[in-house]
Amino acid sequence: MERRRVVGAFGSVIAASLAGCSGDTDAGNSGAGGSSDSTPQQRESDDISADLEAGDVFNREYTLDESGRIEYDFLLRDGEDASVFVIDGGELSYALDGDRFQYYSGGQDVSSHQDTTYLDAGTYYVVVTNSDAIISSINFDLTVETYW
Repeated sequence: MERRRVVGAFGSVIAASLAGCSGDTDAGNSGAGGSSDSTPQQRESDDISADLEAGDVFNREYTLDESGRIEYDFLLRDGEDASVFVIDGGELSYALDGDRFQYYSGGQDVSSHQDTTYLDAGTYYVVVTNSDAIISSINFDLTVETYW
């Protein structure tokens, strides 16, 4: 009986040691994917602070040369809730005109919002709208990073 406890305890120590080893193979690599070959390279980073009057739309263009992702972090500093979206170039005119538009990701009527959107190569826009407000202006911070 005593021998089984020792062997069982020894087996538990070995299993715990091996379980911890599986995560060490990626030490030093950053980004998703865990392999230096698949780690995306950062292509562009923007830190934006802006004011937006009632009914206005802010937009910034980003180009992905290959399939990749756009990450953003939005924080409303002052004013009513705003909306933030990732759209493609074909939808920009609709967004600027205050019409309905299709988007890849976004948050409507938010004071803060974070998102990551995986996209094919192409030109995209991060759009912030203050179109629901009638008389209120807003101030916001927006950090956008593109990877491929």
